[in-house]
Amino acid sequence: MQTYVAYDILAEGWPIGPFLLHLGIVGGAILLARAYLKARRTAHPFPGGAAFVGAFVLLAGFVAFFGVYCERYRCRNWAREGNFKIVEGVVENFHPEPTGGHGRETFTVGEVFFACSPNDLDRAGFNKTTRGGSPIRPGLHVRICHQEGRILRLELFKTPN
Repeated sequence: MQTYVAYDILAEGWPIGPFLLHLGIVGGAILLARAYLKARRTAHPFPGGAAFVGAFVLLAGFVAFFGVYCERYRCRNWAREGNFKIVEGVVENFHPEPTGGHGRETFTVGEVFFACSPNDLDRAGFNKTTRGGSPIRPGLHVRICHQEGRILRLELFKTPN
C-alpha cells in the first residue's frame, strides 16, 4: 500500500502566532504605561502594585513564549535525529473532541495511546482534531512516528485503486 504524509514536524516550520501574541502583550503594556504617565503629566514612577503586576505579566509571557519554542525545538530534534518510535496500524478507540471544543481527541494505534488538542500549546507535534481538519478517523490505517506522546510524523495509507 502507498502512503502519503499528512503531517511532518520538520516540514511544518516555526509558528509565528505565539511570538506575535507576546509582542502584542509587551507592546500593549508599554503603550498603557506611556498613556498612564502622560495622563498624570508627571514623571513619578508607577505605584508599586502596578509595577509588580506589569513585571509579573512580562515574566509570565516570556516563560510561556520560550516554553512553547523549547518544546517545538526538542520535538524537531527528535525527528531530525531519528530519535522516535514508529507504530503502524488501524486507528481504534477513537473519541472525538468534546462538543465544547476544550478537550482532547483521543485514539489508539497498536496499543499506543494518543491525545490531540489545538489548545495544548505546550505540546508540540500534530495537534489537530476532527473539527480542526484532522484526517484521523476510526478504522483508518496509519503509520505514526512518535516520542513521549507527541506525534512527529503522520502517514496515511491509501487503498489501491
